[in-house]
This record gives sequence, C-alpha cells and structure tokens, in this order.
Amino acid sequence: MLQLLDTVRRLAEQDLTVLVTGETGVGKERIAQLLHRWSRRAGGPLVHVHCPSLSATLVEDELLGHEKGAFTGALSRRRGPFEIAAGGTVVLDEIAGLSPAGQVALLRVLENREVAPLGAVHPIPIDVRVVVTSSLDLAAAVAQGRLRSDLYFRLNVAQIVVPPLRQRRADVPELVSAFLKRFNASADRPISGVDPLLLDQLGAHEWPGNVRELENAISGACVLAAGGELTREHVNLRESGTLGVTPEGLNERQERLIAGLSDGDRVGSAQFAEQEGISARTALRDLLDLVDRGLLVREGSRRGTRFRRVAARLQAGSGR
Repeated sequence: MLQLLDTVRRLAEQDLTVLVTGETGVGKERIAQLLHRWSRRAGGPLVHVHCPSLSATLVEDELLGHEKGAFTGALSRRRGPFEIAAGGTVVLDEIAGLSPAGQVALLRVLENREVAPLGAVHPIPIDVRVVVTSSLDLAAAVAQGRLRSDLYFRLNVAQIVVPPLRQRRADVPELVSAFLKRFNASADRPISGVDPLLLDQLGAHEWPGNVRELENAISGACVLAAGGELTREHVNLRESGTLGVTPEGLNERQERLIAGLSDGDRVGSAQFAEQEGISARTALRDLLDLVDRGLLVREGSRRGTRFRRVAARLQAGSGR
C-alpha cells in the first residue's frame, strides 16, 4: 500500500486521466480523493458522478447540462458536473454502468475538452481532471460490448489497481485503530482497546466486502460494546465463503441497505426513503433493482409491499 500511495502521489502531480480499479469496498473513492488532494487542482471542486444512477433517457442533460428553454420544463440554465468542477476534478464512479448514449457524450467531452449543453449555440471549454473508478474488468466489459473500446482507451491513460484486503492483511490492525479513533472522537463511551484474540480473528477473515465491510463490522461492535474493550463477542463475522459476492454497480444507498440487513430482514420503500433522505420513487427504483439482482425478494403489493433479504447461502449458490 505504501508503494501504491507513492504511485498515487506521482500520478497526482501529472494532469492525466486516471483509472482506479479494484473490488467493491477496497477504497477506490478514497484513492480518487487523494489524487485530487495531492494535485495542483486541490483548491478546486471535487465532483462525484455515480454512472449507474444516471437516467438512460436524460443522461446527456445530467452529464452536460442544458440552457434555459432547451426543452419543455427547462426554466433555467443547468450546469453539468464538468462545468461545476471547473479547475478541479470529476470522478466518474463505476464507469461500466454508463448507458451507451452517456458513453458517446463522455467520449466527445474527453476528445474535445469541451461540453455542449442541450440547447447551447456554442460549446464551452472545460478545465477539469477526470478520474474513473470501476469494480469491473473494463477490458472484459469491452469484449462483452458493455463499454466502447474507444472510450476505454481514452480512460485507461494511467491505471491504479487497489488490492483487496485479503491480500494486505497486515493493514487490518492499522485500519481498526483508525476506525476506533474516528468512533471515539464523538462517542459518549469511548472504546479503550481491542482484545488481541479479536485482532487475530479479524486478520484471518477473508473480508469479501473489503475495507468497507471491516469498517461496518467495527462500527457495529463499538455500539454493542458501549465502552471498554472490543472482544470477539462484539463482532459477528459470517463464515468465509457463505456470502455471495456483492454485484457490481450498486449505488452507495443500496450497499448500505444490504450491509445493514440480515437474512430474512424486511424493509419497505417508505422506510428506506426516510433513512436515506430520498424520494419514494427513487427508493422504490433502488429496491426493485435489488430484486432484479437477486438480493431482495418482493412480498405483497401496493402499500403493503415489503422487501425481504435473500439468504446469503442461497444467494451464493444462485450464481448472481
């Protein structure tokens, strides 16, 4: 990781497009933040765009923006992320989830270094650094027809591969210490330390969800411990290999929901919307997407609809 961070620092000094790859939860977003923080653009905006969340029918508007009167309902000018991030960095998360129309629009932006908002007479030059993240093998996505090859070559100027936590187990104690420090900063009952037996157990775990899974485990353990020392009884680790691999391209809301639900737990769209501070329509769309992925099962109809977490062993055996 020290070698990786040295690479990040050197790439940050160059105004290149960088592709950050790695499994879900390894810390790709943190690497993207460091690329911005250590660059000459650190004083500018850092704008994140979660590509799978962009509407397939409105993707050009969401990426490029629009002029007032460009279409019915366009009552004012709307700047896209590339204009908002002027002088800074745009991070395109999970690029393989971008629709075909969005890929064409993005390719034009990268080639011409300008955006053409809907309804604009003249294109607008942009001054941004682009960082792209992906938990998928983009070369395979190109071979499968999911990603344009010309866009892939534009994005893959320099690549950083973040290794999974199971390949850097020596980081576990330092990560645990960092998470405890963060928790104790605002805790009424701070944690005094960690039982060495628990550290051994954490170091031996496979961590299919990587650093994010470890952070969630420690956060939950701190709440259960309510002060004192963390021990093995405070951490509930499932057996390695029983969990299905988290499907690629989930947005952060979906990942938080899945991480917080045990097998058989149920959630409603209104409850989910309130938890995340989103509209009921967005909540329902996220939940139905999880049903399609085999992570949730829909029960009931209309206002009585609930969504149940699929058993982990069944999920692993389903091939999803």
